[in-house]
Parts: sequence; C-alpha cells; structure tokens
Amino acid sequence: MAGFFGSLGKKWQQIENIDKTIAAFFLSSAQGSAMQIVKDLQDEGPSWTGKFSNSWQIETRTPGLEWRGTMQAGDAVSPFDDGSGGPKVTMRDARDVLEKGRVAFRVSNVSPVNNSGQQYAEFATDRKEGEFSGKWAGSKPHTTKGLKEWNKSSNQANTKRNIPDKRGNIGSGTEEGFSSRTAKEDWFDRYISEKMTDTIKKTVNLTLKGKL
Repeated sequence: MAGFFGSLGKKWQQIENIDKTIAAFFLSSAQGSAMQIVKDLQDEGPSWTGKFSNSWQIETRTPGLEWRGTMQAGDAVSPFDDGSGGPKVTMRDARDVLEKGRVAFRVSNVSPVNNSGQQYAEFATDRKEGEFSGKWAGSKPHTTKGLKEWNKSSNQANTKRNIPDKRGNIGSGTEEGFSSRTAKEDWFDRYISEKMTDTIKKTVNLTLKGKL
C-alpha cells in the first residue's frame, strides 16, 4: 500500500504542476507573439532615418525584464536579431496573467520628439497631420528598407502634400513638386485589423509544435 500511495503522490504532484505547464505555454506564446508583432511593425511601418523603427519596446510587469529597441538611426534591429532573447517574465507574473487577467506584455513606441517637440510616433502611424519635408531628415531615406519602399512608384507623387497633412497622403496638394513615403497611409491600423491576429495564431501554432 505504501508503494501505491507513493506512486499516487508523484502522479498527484504532476497534476498539481499542470498550472505551471499551462502558464509557461501561454507566456511563451505571448512572448513570441509580442516579439513577432514588433518585427512586423518594423517591416510594415515607415523607415527614413530608422529611429522610429528602432523605438519599439515590449514592456513587462516586472521592471528590468522588458525589451527595448536601440532608439538609434539605421536599419531595424528586431527582438530576434539583438541576441537578447526578447522580454522575460517571472512565474509570479504568469500566474497573475492567468488568474487575474493582467497584461503580460505591452508593445509601444517611444520614438524621439520631432523638431516641433511632438512625439514622432503619432505622425508615423498617421494619427496626426504635420509638415513633412526633406529639410528635416534628408531628401532620401537612410535605411535599406526605406530606400526599397521609397523607390516604388506607388510611394512617390509629382505634387506636394497639403500643409498640414498626414504622412502617408502623398500628392494631396496642388503645388508642383515632389512628395514621397516609405509606408502606405494607415499602415498601422491595417496591420492591427487585418494581420495581427494571424501573427498571434501562427506563433501559438509554432509554440505547440515546439518550434518556438
């Protein structure tokens, strides 16, 4: 009998540890999704100097475990590229997420302010109208991704923008000249509504298959 109960005790312990297994799975999926979403936003969004693309961050519940972009000019460096492994999470955080419905990771952009003292992220995501001119950051993009998108005919127009206007709304004015962009208008809203859910589903499937 002692052997039976001893064996049962081990099995019971395994059952009690299921919550840890579930928490680890969901947090791994959430971590992978947050990292892939940042990479997607870097790929989908505008890139001129590169500072906006490199200003995405993934906040965590526990300070010091977050992931932050370089906030530097140049080609985008994603959470998969910098060797950090992305944001981290504690088991206590995992339990809070599962039992109390708290947020594990939060994606945000902390890009520097522009020459008018306003955070550029609001203009880059087509939330605000502004004045866009090569005099602020040069007549051509500085990044590989930016140049590739900028050279597409759909991202150039032979008339200037209205002032003020949204970043992506090239050719909206009547004055002859040149206006351009490195990402389509409303790229951010379209990503959130059309692509982000698929990114999360794919990440969860990769986690289930042990490939993430």
